[in-house]
Amino acid sequence: MNRIVFGAPFCALGLLLLAACGDSGAGDAKDTSAAFIAARDALAAKLIADGGKGKMPGPSDPTVKAFEARAGEAMATLGTPAMPVKAFDTYDQLCGKTAPIIFAYVTAGVDQAPEASRAELMGRNTEQYMDQLLPPVLFAAHCSAVHLASIDKAVSADDLRTKGAALGQIRQGAYAQANGLLQIVGDLDGERRRKVVDLLASDAGNFAIVFSREQRQELVALTDRLRAGLPEDARGQADRIKAGFQQAPCGQLCTM
Repeated sequence: MNRIVFGAPFCALGLLLLAACGDSGAGDAKDTSAAFIAARDALAAKLIADGGKGKMPGPSDPTVKAFEARAGEAMATLGTPAMPVKAFDTYDQLCGKTAPIIFAYVTAGVDQAPEASRAELMGRNTEQYMDQLLPPVLFAAHCSAVHLASIDKAVSADDLRTKGAALGQIRQGAYAQANGLLQIVGDLDGERRRKVVDLLASDAGNFAIVFSREQRQELVALTDRLRAGLPEDARGQADRIKAGFQQAPCGQLCTM
């Protein structure tokens, strides 16, 4: 990963930032969601404050570790009775609000740097903080994917007529996330790559519910290129990703 300035990790994360854009079950959901939101907001506040001072917390920082633990729990429970999905309500509450965390890592120290070197610095930040960037990036993508079927079902014929621009932004944001993750895989290895590939293999079909035929075709072609560069034992996951994009049902937003 020797890319600097506008290498694939930096560009792909830019796409992701554009995106990031029974009774007992209800009680569990409130507690689980509240814990995640509190940890997310605490980390965002710390990163903004520390970034302004030119110093970012490391992976062992308690606030970083707390967010990563809560994000892991949310990844495992989102869409279950412990953390149910409620179309636009939970989408707005949960999915896009990790963007300040991603942005803070990528732009750390940029305000103090000469303008000519800022893009290079963002590229270095992306590589330096990649392990800390992946939890919010992966959560945001998974959160979107899990919500899309619920959002698609909640959309009325009137919504399609009167809210087409807003719904188009949701679809384009989801496409940017899937596309950005596929692009970043080629510059990752080991555990980092496995996390991204496993998420895409699980969520490709959820994403594709809202994608147009042209978007699906583009992502299938990108997956084929990705597969060629993967080790043999990971190519089966690439096949799952491709199948998810190809075989997902076409929802209302798919045909907008």
